[in-house]
Amino acid sequence: MTSVASMSAALHDPSMVTRCISIPHLSFATDLLFSVDAVKTNCSHGLTTQNQLLSLLKSRVALEKQYASDLARIAQQSQIDELEHGTMREALGTLRAQYVNTSVQHRVLAKNLEEDVLKPIEALYTYNYQKAQNLSKLVYNIKKQAKAQENLYKKDYGVFEKQFRDAAVTFAAAMDAGFSSTIIENQYHHQLMQLHTEEDAQGTRYDDPSLSSTDPRGKSAFNNNSQKLVNWLLASDQQRKDNMCANTAKALKTTELSRRRCQRSWQAVEQSRIDMCRTLQSVLTEYQQIAEHRISNLATNLRKHVVFESSALANEQYDWQMIAGKIENVDFEGDIREFILLHRSAAYDVSSMTVRDLCVNSLATSFLITSPTATPCPRPLRKKQLEIADLAVRKIPFDYEGGNHVSLIDVLVTRTPATSAIAEGNDHANEKVHPVEPGSNHFGQLQIDCRPSSSSLFHPAASDEDVTNLRVALAQDVAHAITRAYELRVTGVSTHGSFKEHACASAEQPENNSSTESSLSSSSSSDGSSISAQSNDIEDEEGTADAVSCR
Repeated sequence: MTSVASMSAALHDPSMVTRCISIPHLSFATDLLFSVDAVKTNCSHGLTTQNQLLSLLKSRVALEKQYASDLARIAQQSQIDELEHGTMREALGTLRAQYVNTSVQHRVLAKNLEEDVLKPIEALYTYNYQKAQNLSKLVYNIKKQAKAQENLYKKDYGVFEKQFRDAAVTFAAAMDAGFSSTIIENQYHHQLMQLHTEEDAQGTRYDDPSLSSTDPRGKSAFNNNSQKLVNWLLASDQQRKDNMCANTAKALKTTELSRRRCQRSWQAVEQSRIDMCRTLQSVLTEYQQIAEHRISNLATNLRKHVVFESSALANEQYDWQMIAGKIENVDFEGDIREFILLHRSAAYDVSSMTVRDLCVNSLATSFLITSPTATPCPRPLRKKQLEIADLAVRKIPFDYEGGNHVSLIDVLVTRTPATSAIAEGNDHANEKVHPVEPGSNHFGQLQIDCRPSSSSLFHPAASDEDVTNLRVALAQDVAHAITRAYELRVTGVSTHGSFKEHACASAEQPENNSSTESSLSSSSSSDGSSISAQSNDIEDEEGTADAVSCR
């Protein structure tokens, strides 16, 4: 694991500025970085829906089993054909056999629904539920760590504020006593020079045990007592004035040391925010994977549900075909794209923000405020050393324009600016979904195509290029991009040119496709290895339907 110091050095390295990692499509990690609560709520709602669907399917399977058992029982108990003869005996025997055959069909339907529909959904729900719990704990720990670093800065800032006000009062008293600010400033700069000399010699003092064996507290107490004795014996107006001037310069020096400590703490706050956002991007990618797997798994298994029902219950064909039209229109990429465009912050774009915005921007820091009474993190102090004018006006030298102005494009994974303008438009946001209406040939629709839907969710006026640019990057692709970004920033390998060409090639490749269907199908097939429920193809389902029909 890379240390904070090495990551900070890589962040401020000029050679790392040009190596930025970006993806051309919408994703949770790039567009919902500041909407973590909305993503968590969406995941919770999805798991609730999945659980309710499981309850519905379990009840349906239990009902089919009970119906088949009762129908077989009454058929076996009935003796309607034993007391008859001739054609009546044959007719009643056929009726009794039909009851038994119907019970067998319902038992097969219950088994198919349980094995091929219920169990895959239940297995994915169990996995996603545990994963969501772990991600929720991880987000809590991330926010807790960032808040702890912020509290350290608040503590250092409180010490600086107290020392600054004390120095201001001491300086005002010295000015009232008739001292020149030039004399105080000269003594102050002289003490700063001595401080730099002591810092240079500090390394040698720590290396030599003989130099560090003296107790500094005892030596300091001895010097203070000696100075007090001299002041008591040689008390005079001139001595008091000299002491006042020296105390003022010493107060300035102490305040300057506190300012430097605050500056170091603020740099740690900046680095902690960067680390937090990087981890949040990985967490958001996991949430996107949960959403993708859930929607695609439900769509695939509900298509099989339609196949079984249509094959076993031909008299209810029309009702199930109405449901089939809606299921065929399920597009997990379209649902995720709509969710991203609905919850993304239109006023703030990650690609246009800087590291300083992560620490001072109200949107980026709002989710760290745990209660309405919590105080926000103070602004960073000015990098320039403390001046006499600051004490004269008694105004804390905040840095309103400074901070780390490195763009988030250089430290986080962002979306390419070429697709940002398209995503911010309202043309695609106002477009409606056109469901597929069932045709007149109902018997021809018994075989349901379980492949991803090829119908476009956009208005025909939208060009294929715009639709391709607005497609959602699969969570697996986003995870690879984040991993590659971390490797580039840690190792410092100069791969900007080759990666840029690769990104451009990957962005132009969907434009050469004949339609949006091929790009969506290729993205779905690239992610198929991570979704176990999508391994069942249409041939298996058609074979199952034929087997049920034969029975």
